Amino acid sequence: MTISEAASEQTGVAAVPALEEPTRRVTGRWILLWSLANFMLSGLVYGAASVVGPQLAERVDPAGKVGMFALAGVLTGLVALLLSPLFGALSDRTTARSGRRHPWILAGALGTGAVFAVQAFQTTVAGYLLTAVAAGVAIAVLSTSLVAVVPDDVPVRQRATVSAWGGGVGGSLGLLVCISLVAVAVTGVTAGYVTMGVLMVLGVLPFALFTRGTALPRAQRAPFTWRALTGSLWVSPRQHPDFWWAMSGRFLFFLANGLFSGYLYFFLQDEIHYADPAVGVLLLNTVYVIVASLASVPMGRISDRRLRRKNLTIVSAALQAAACATLAVSLTWTAALIAAVLLGLGFGVYMSVDQALVTEVLPEAAGRGKDMGLINLAVTLAGLLAPALSGPVILHLGGYSTLFWLAAVVGVGSAVLVRPIRGVR
Repeated sequence: MTISEAASEQTGVAAVPALEEPTRRVTGRWILLWSLANFMLSGLVYGAASVVGPQLAERVDPAGKVGMFALAGVLTGLVALLLSPLFGALSDRTTARSGRRHPWILAGALGTGAVFAVQAFQTTVAGYLLTAVAAGVAIAVLSTSLVAVVPDDVPVRQRATVSAWGGGVGGSLGLLVCISLVAVAVTGVTAGYVTMGVLMVLGVLPFALFTRGTALPRAQRAPFTWRALTGSLWVSPRQHPDFWWAMSGRFLFFLANGLFSGYLYFFLQDEIHYADPAVGVLLLNTVYVIVASLASVPMGRISDRRLRRKNLTIVSAALQAAACATLAVSLTWTAALIAAVLLGLGFGVYMSVDQALVTEVLPEAAGRGKDMGLINLAVTLAGLLAPALSGPVILHLGGYSTLFWLAAVVGVGSAVLVRPIRGVR
């Protein structure tokens, strides 16, 4: 018996499509608008903000800019870490005609855009840190809702392809384009943040306003009490082991990625003495993004056609581990270029296939938003932990070679944790 059939017996109303597996394929227009939203989210939050954020920290407190920028990043990540499942649970209970997620996507886009605009004019440490917390809240709303529309509205046989366009192509290109935008075309802290705010709204609103999800009738809404909301946030590892294997594998994948890429600038500057480290990082990221974009969609289509997820996810994690090992063996520019190719290939495949895989291990349709919020915790936690591990390893445990070997081992661990999943082929 499906969730909606069980609910129908209890309430006497018809089965709810919002709580069923979607069967109607989403259109090319839907995919385009969703990919554009992901392009802006990834490119602005994880790309452009890494350029203008340090500039704002320097403007506010030149002497303490490094520590303050790090603290702002930790605060933003912690807020997103704590609130993503809660916002997902709230969207699970939303009964708007446009669908469970669309009001939250709209609110997240407007909120993130507004926070960026406010950050443009901060001149104090308190203002800088408070807006970092506000950014974490808005980003949690937007990112959790955007990923939850996939299991809500995209059929299983289309999910890897859709994820490839949104994550593999849109997300990767967004990083490169938005970093280049604020580094070259739009200069200055104030102009950079205002531009980011405007682009976030313009990029996400078309999806929020011009597509529709499946509405949830009020009769089928889960309880809205605080106890019900917080009580639903836990997923039992004993009852749903596949969910935890997938979540753990994703955590290690992004941890390996963060260990590899987080200190590339200083690696190029201090280890191989590249003439212009900033240009070197941009070149490596360009290679990485191009390869990821080219690999993502074809592998997503293959995965959808054959409904095979596990082996491709394992291969993608192994490719990332190989990239890290390549650079660990040879601390050279040539090895860095080879590693960028391997890393891009692995990441492109992973962002299409694993994203589809995790949607197929969710415990129940009624809690998709909350569960995708929990899955997102793996990425956020990895992003917080990677820099905390990298610094001590570089300074005290053998330098960059040890760091890249550690990333390779973690990448292999990611591949190993996918194997026990039984509910997905």
